[in-house]
Amino acid sequence: MVKQSASRQDPGQFVSPVGGHVQAGENLESALMRETKEELGLAKFQFKYIGKYTFNRKIRQHIENHFFIIFEIYSDQTPILNEESQSYRKFTLNELKKLLKTKPQLFGAAFHIVVEKIYGDFA
Repeated sequence: MVKQSASRQDPGQFVSPVGGHVQAGENLESALMRETKEELGLAKFQFKYIGKYTFNRKIRQHIENHFFIIFEIYSDQTPILNEESQSYRKFTLNELKKLLKTKPQLFGAAFHIVVEKIYGDFA
């Protein structure tokens, strides 16, 4: 997971490491490949489709609808972060479950929604 830079949504909190927009005419796999390269510097990785969810969120003074198309990505490459992230950390599944319960403020709002809506009883 990546810790967001001060200029991003959920600053200083851990979020899913890849997010972005699908461009007009772009298929989902191409968007995933492009965004993963931009945000993590990863060109070679495997992925698995997990699900989708719409998250209505208040950002500053307006409401935004975020449509998440969720993939798990797997790579043995070392991430190369861009300006959107200040650091990254790997969590074991047990660490993640424990921290989501004991220190939920470490994680961005959208990550909580993904865990709840997509993974159900994960936390």
